[in-house]
Amino acid sequence: MMTVNGIPTRLLLQPSRLGIADGQKRLAEAQSEAATGRHHDIGLTLGARTGANIKLRLQLSTLERSASGVKQAALAAETVQDALAAMSSLADRFRSSLVGASTSQNGRGLNAALAASALDSMQSSMSLTTNGRYLVSGLATDTPPLKAYNDGPRQALLDAFQAEFGILPQDPAASALAADDVANFIDNIFSTFFSGTGWTSTWSAASSEKLAFRLQSGERIDLSTTANMPFAQKLAQAFALMDVFGQSKVNATAFA
Repeated sequence: MMTVNGIPTRLLLQPSRLGIADGQKRLAEAQSEAATGRHHDIGLTLGARTGANIKLRLQLSTLERSASGVKQAALAAETVQDALAAMSSLADRFRSSLVGASTSQNGRGLNAALAASALDSMQSSMSLTTNGRYLVSGLATDTPPLKAYNDGPRQALLDAFQAEFGILPQDPAASALAADDVANFIDNIFSTFFSGTGWTSTWSAASSEKLAFRLQSGERIDLSTTANMPFAQKLAQAFALMDVFGQSKVNATAFA
């Protein structure tokens, strides 16, 4: 073994090796801190303040999750509000067109076409989603809230007419129907398709229980509407009534 002034060289080199190893360790820790933005050893750095630091991080994480929940609820509410505003405008345009078309040569046909288009627009407006969830379907978030008019509801109304009068609305024989009989059909049979089980079995696949967002704090934020509420039922009834009877052969008195 070599010696320097009687001291073994391995003992002279040992501090250098230890210094290199310590430097490598410190370099690795510094790289870790630079990459994560956090102290490599919080306990060593903060000492007695470590517990407070962990508590603050947990509180920050809770606040961030709550903020995210509020943001999602706000976005959903804004989306639903836009859809309701669109349907309000749709109803206003339909009402205005009814007045204008009533004096035209083919007013009934024009109103019927407008009504069918309005039903399609209504179904589209209510099929709004966020994060893959249908917002107006209540708890049935994976299902569109309203069936397309031509995918069942329209045929159900025509079948009800035929069951009551023995003919379809477009049959020329419908011109002989009395106005009172037509009014009775509308009030007592046609209207049942737009409330209760008639609505849910013919038109709506939505749940009546409203969609809710639960925040990290435990608070609950409900969306204020579903497709099973009266505004949707009344709009659909008005549009469908004009579509069915606008294309019918009932006489002017019955139609009025």
